[in-house]
Amino acid sequence: MKKGRSFILLFAVLLVSFFSMNQNALAQQGCPPDGAIPPNIPWIDGGGTIVSITVNGITCDYKVGYCWRNIGDVEPMIEVYVWLVGPVDITCFNQIQPPPSGPELLELAAYALIEQNPDNNQWPCPPCPTTEPNYRFYYDNCWDDNNGTPCSGGNSYCRTELEVCCDGNGNKTAIPIGKSVIGDDCDTGCHSECN
Repeated sequence: MKKGRSFILLFAVLLVSFFSMNQNALAQQGCPPDGAIPPNIPWIDGGGTIVSITVNGITCDYKVGYCWRNIGDVEPMIEVYVWLVGPVDITCFNQIQPPPSGPELLELAAYALIEQNPDNNQWPCPPCPTTEPNYRFYYDNCWDDNNGTPCSGGNSYCRTELEVCCDGNGNKTAIPIGKSVIGDDCDTGCHSECN
């Protein structure tokens, strides 16, 4: 087995193990600390939900842990933070060749979460086309140098800004318009990796 594949498989096994825990454990995870991602507006804990993600032509269901908030003063600006994603069916995930990296999977999960909105959050969707950014998503930017899993410490986040809109049939489209890094503080033994 190639070294990269074994890291991804380890990452997937860790995620499956995590998501096999009870829902209370899931609800206690992950929103960023107050003020870690400005502005200092509290996050709403979305807990965990299921989204479908297609990678290399294979669609699998994934459980996603996330938080969200609306930071817009006049117009909505929805921010979504994805803190963990894991396959519901590891057999489906193992069919994906090559498998996605951890950052790729977090990014795909953020897009799927915004486009599918499985929890029916109050996330607006203006008619297409839109010309202004109205959504952002974040995920942790620090990855263990040895095994490719997320680091538990540090204060660095990948941010993608989006224009999200709906066509006349209610189909939602999320178009990326820019990426950046918020903070750049990974612990020793960890590296920064945004997709």
